[in-house]
Amino acid sequence: MPNPAPVTERDFDAPIMGASLTGELGAKPYEQPATLPSVEENLDYYMEALLSPAMMPRIAANLERGRRVSDFAEFLVTSGVAEGRHTIDVGILVLPTIIEMIALIGDMYDIDFDMGLEARSEESKDSFIEVAEAALSKTEDEEDEYVASDMNDVELEEEPEAEEAPVPEPSSLMARR
Repeated sequence: MPNPAPVTERDFDAPIMGASLTGELGAKPYEQPATLPSVEENLDYYMEALLSPAMMPRIAANLERGRRVSDFAEFLVTSGVAEGRHTIDVGILVLPTIIEMIALIGDMYDIDFDMGLEARSEESKDSFIEVAEAALSKTEDEEDEYVASDMNDVELEEEPEAEEAPVPEPSSLMARR
């Protein structure tokens, strides 16, 4: 067996695999301390931002298009975390107030909006099950027709049953009985 080449210091100067795919530690805004660390500061920020004359028509337009209030508020909170404005836990604490502010804007513009707080999963789950059952029964009906048409032309041959070979009993000391 040949001897491997001796390890030199130069071998340790190679780039680390995957290092080019990562950023510098602490370079992202959410890796820094939050610019608005308290709940009160964030509530003031969001109130000013959402109730500004430039932003209210935009929010109303989104609500008219059918965007759910809870989705819109969650988007704002997630963006705040990504920008380093606040932490995730502070975002969760201000979320209900943001939802109420967006609903207030919808009420001010007389928009019929969806709060998005009710679980719509049961409705969609029921309709999904109905669609799946209908598709399954349709597929089964088509398969039955296909098999029935093919069965008329085929004569079945009976296969002899294979005899099972007897299994020898283990005879060692630790064998299970």
